[in-house]
Order: sequence, then C-alpha cells, then structure tokens
Amino acid sequence: MQFAFGRYLLEIDVDKTRKFYQTAEKLTDGCTCSGCRNFEKAVDSFPEEVKRFFEEIGVSPEKSAEVFANCAEDNKRKIFYGGFCHICGKVLNGDSPWVPDGEKAYRWETGNTYQIAEGYKVGFENGGALIEDNFPEPVMQMEIEFHVPWVLEEENDIPG
Repeated sequence: MQFAFGRYLLEIDVDKTRKFYQTAEKLTDGCTCSGCRNFEKAVDSFPEEVKRFFEEIGVSPEKSAEVFANCAEDNKRKIFYGGFCHICGKVLNGDSPWVPDGEKAYRWETGNTYQIAEGYKVGFENGGALIEDNFPEPVMQMEIEFHVPWVLEEENDIPG
C-alpha cells in the first residue's frame, strides 16, 4: 500500500509490519534506563494524530528498535528523543533526514522530515541499522525526533 507523508512516498506492507510488532520485544525488555522506561510509558500520552499515524503503518512505537534520550527540556518536564523503528517496505521518493556532513560524518536535516504533530517528526530511509533477525524484507527505517513528556513517577534524571 502506498502512503504519502509530506515529501515522502512510501510502499508499506502494513500486514507484515503489524505481524512483526505483535510479537516484538518492548524497549524495556532490553533496557531498563529511565529514558526507555519513560518513552515506553509515554506512548499512551502521544497526541491522537501520532497514535493514528503509528496504527496506520502497523508500528508499535513502544517496540522501536532504538530510542535514546538526547536531553531534558522544559524544566525536565519533557525529553527530546531520537531513535528509529523498522517498517516492511521501501521509500519510493524522499530523502533521508541524515545527510553527509564531511568525510565520515552525518547531520540531521530537519527539512527532510515529516511532522506528524507539534514536536513529533519522522524521516525515512531504505535499509537500516540494528535490524531484528526475523524482520520481513524489504526493510526501511523510520527515524524519529520526538519531544515527549516525562510521565514516570520518579524524578527525571536525564541531563538538560
């Protein structure tokens, strides 16, 4: 099935993607840091349009391949996250948000992202890193740039 998100045109096998995520491990199955625990729990507080976006493409964000807390924001009430998850499909049109910036370096190009909602941007590229052993092919990677509320009861220990 084809999807158009901003500058991106994607071919996604939603059924294969969804089937993978039904049995995939949650973030906290592999990491118990406060950043991963917060992200996993905060999925329920994502804006409705973000929840619909993930449902439409068959991805469970709490089962992303990788998330990382870049820094705390807004007096530690939010966390700026990066990360990625995998989708069965391919990018037909649109540039990766990671662009070359020197011989061995890359930089994030916000202009190559799609804003789902305020504070929630994604970008896509064919292939990917840390691809799960049983992930169906072809594989594309969805990069995330999310500003997520701190929802854990404990004090936020992410540096600002």
